[in-house]
Amino acid sequence: MGRTRQNDKRNRLIQAADQLIREKNYVSTTLAHIAEAASVPLGNVYYYFKTKDEILDCVIQYRAEALTTFLDSLSTLPPGVARLLALVRHYTDSGEQVARFGCEIGNLCHELSKNSGQHAEKASVLLTQLIDWCQKQFESMNTSPEDALVMATYFVAGLQGAQLMTLTFKDPTYLQRQSANLNRWLQAALETA
Repeated sequence: MGRTRQNDKRNRLIQAADQLIREKNYVSTTLAHIAEAASVPLGNVYYYFKTKDEILDCVIQYRAEALTTFLDSLSTLPPGVARLLALVRHYTDSGEQVARFGCEIGNLCHELSKNSGQHAEKASVLLTQLIDWCQKQFESMNTSPEDALVMATYFVAGLQGAQLMTLTFKDPTYLQRQSANLNRWLQAALETA
């Protein structure tokens, strides 16, 4: 029972940090904010995490696991265009959230890359994970690995750029328009494959 309660508090702290970092950013999020959001006394936070950077490591891992789970959920669809279209739909469906807070992956990578170091490298794995998955989808369409990587990078950059514009202008139609463009591009790629 004690171990479960400890894990519960630790998980609440990670989830609270994840939410706060998404809604604000990492620099503005303090241990006190995290403790309050998780309903854990501030002094207890140090039992689970010695520093805010340790929590950040866990948030990056938490997001990587969530991304893996989401991408795995798309495996029920045929590989290739169907999965890529589902990914586009996922981002389009979250347009209102993106307009308020931006992309949870892109924003974190952007913020941490300014300081470089190990956290920037760890966060970059999130975008790499997404690009790698997209590359596999393009490869399933009889595209060479080199061309698939170029297409995957273009595809993810298109989604990330649209999310940045959606956040900047607080307008989900930027993401909707780019999603429509990517859908047309994917359909054309399917026809030529």
